[in-house]
Amino acid sequence: MHQTYHEYFHIVDDHNGLRQGEAAMADIWGTRDWAERHFAEGLGLWEVNVYKAAVCFQCVTYHHSEFR
Repeated sequence: MHQTYHEYFHIVDDHNGLRQGEAAMADIWGTRDWAERHFAEGLGLWEVNVYKAAVCFQCVTYHHSEFR
């Protein structure tokens, strides 16, 4: 279990880095209250999930910034 944890623990950090790296969806959107920011962060999460799925199934071969 310890070996598996150390092998994959970076995956959440990688996902967060893609979601918030250059600019977070909520920052681009210019949210003004918590509900809008929460919704925008959810959209950002979905956007990264779609990108990661497209890479996994070899639908895209370009970088996340081009996908975005």
